[in-house]
Amino acid sequence: MKRTVFDPRMKKCVPMKFLRLNLIDSYNNNMNSVDLADQLRNHYRFNHWLRNRKWWWSIFLWALGVAATNAYIIYERCYEEEKKKHKEMPTKWTHMQFLEELIHDFVGWAPPAPVNVEAGNDSVATTTRTTRRGSSYSSVASQEHFFDLTTEEGREDFFLLSAPISMTKKRMEDAYFSARFDGQFHPFLPVKQVEAYCQYCYYRFNNKLTEEEKQVHKKMKKNRDGIQRCLTCRVNLCWECRNLWHGIPMEVVNSMVSCNGYLDR
Repeated sequence: MKRTVFDPRMKKCVPMKFLRLNLIDSYNNNMNSVDLADQLRNHYRFNHWLRNRKWWWSIFLWALGVAATNAYIIYERCYEEEKKKHKEMPTKWTHMQFLEELIHDFVGWAPPAPVNVEAGNDSVATTTRTTRRGSSYSSVASQEHFFDLTTEEGREDFFLLSAPISMTKKRMEDAYFSARFDGQFHPFLPVKQVEAYCQYCYYRFNNKLTEEEKQVHKKMKKNRDGIQRCLTCRVNLCWECRNLWHGIPMEVVNSMVSCNGYLDR
């Protein structure tokens, strides 16, 4: 094997041959990334204080650190797979950001805040929750307003006092609206305000389309057809973007309709 070393006599770096045991090569090539896992776990260790503690604390926190490291590796692989399927993806978290989110999911979760929906004697609550980012999980009830969404007056008050969240390029790139990919059902309300338009159409028009495409799809700039408010994400969407926004392409919807035989009934 050769390695470049500095020769003091020649006063320059020269290649030098040296021998290395086969055992070392066997170890490096067959340890199955154990050293990489240890390296990732040691980057952000949380058990430095365990030197004089009970021995079983070391085992428990070591296992917790290994689980967190494996979760991050799984997250990276899943992110790359989803990135191939979806053109628009939130910015991938670094190792530190992933661990921070993991910690806040464990200890920093806030209980759901209800958007008061009452029907007769029964109370049905559509809930959102607030995280430390205050992002797309922001509570509609954070200003201590409760709305009866089963009545016309309650819905009018809701839209009057609760404006949609601005959909900017920075927020889209920083995973501000990460709740849209949570795989959960998001309740919607039709928006009757004349000035309301689809925010996702507007975002795609300004940030995704070329100048030629903008000339063809001028309607996307202020699309006001069938606008609905997602109560979880708190954005206004048209009927088509309602699926696209939550990671469901219209091709998938078409295939579901075909497979379920809606046209045959």
